[in-house]
Amino acid sequence: FCFTFVLLLRNRPITGIAKLIIADSGFNYHAIDDCENEFNYQYLCNRLIMNESEAIKIVKRFLSEQFPKQCTCCGKRYSSLSEYIKGTKTVGKPISYDAENNNWNPVKPAGTVSISNCSCGSSLSLSSNGMEVKTLLQLMRWARKEAKIQGIDFSDFLDILRTKFNTSVLNDTLKKTKT
Repeated sequence: FCFTFVLLLRNRPITGIAKLIIADSGFNYHAIDDCENEFNYQYLCNRLIMNESEAIKIVKRFLSEQFPKQCTCCGKRYSSLSEYIKGTKTVGKPISYDAENNNWNPVKPAGTVSISNCSCGSSLSLSSNGMEVKTLLQLMRWARKEAKIQGIDFSDFLDILRTKFNTSVLNDTLKKTKT
């Protein structure tokens, strides 16, 4: 992550407001925002630790390790995440089994899965299976808060995020081919 630690300074006698201060990896201190309530504080802490581009980077790194992948029906081989995204068609919304069970802090997460169809029509999946629990929970908390802030259902948020993720992966591939 970009930031090495977060400090919370309370100014109780005067205002009762907390000031979030972060130190980046160069130990430069930056005041971020005043936190007037617990929700705002939690939201800001999560935003400091996780944002959309950071979430996408984490998931890209993790899913890229699941390749090569091969369709068990037709034998088609997907050598990379970008090849998989180009060569498959997503089916439905991603499914977070923990979110569906309203379990936002699972000890043993059931995980999240995204299903796509191979060109032969067979179902293939990408999942969070094997992701470090701490990382998965951090992603879940961030996504839940973002969905609430945007006023949309969690599964809709995951669907929108998957589209942005796929676009980001394909853009990375384009950049690599140009260099």
